[in-house]
Amino acid sequence: MESFPLQVSVTARGNLPDGCTEIDADNIEVTRDGNTFEVSLKTKRPADAMCTQALEPFEVNIPLDVYGLEAGVYTVDVNGVTDTFEFTMDNVLE
Repeated sequence: MESFPLQVSVTARGNLPDGCTEIDADNIEVTRDGNTFEVSLKTKRPADAMCTQALEPFEVNIPLDVYGLEAGVYTVDVNGVTDTFEFTMDNVLE
């Protein structure tokens, strides 16, 4: 995102297995260990629901807490899918 300090969000896209399953937005977990952000997406589905048996696309944006991070390369892992981003300068206001 264009601002300073810099802001970063991850866009996760994929397919859910049926018309009743959805991303559990209240249960998205983001943790950081060193230069790696781990994002865990969980789904929810009503029990005993009658659902369409077709893949349903989804897209969710997840903000990362990047304020105060030093310049460097960072890895983001969303349920096993990884990518990187780089800060060329420290992300702090002086």
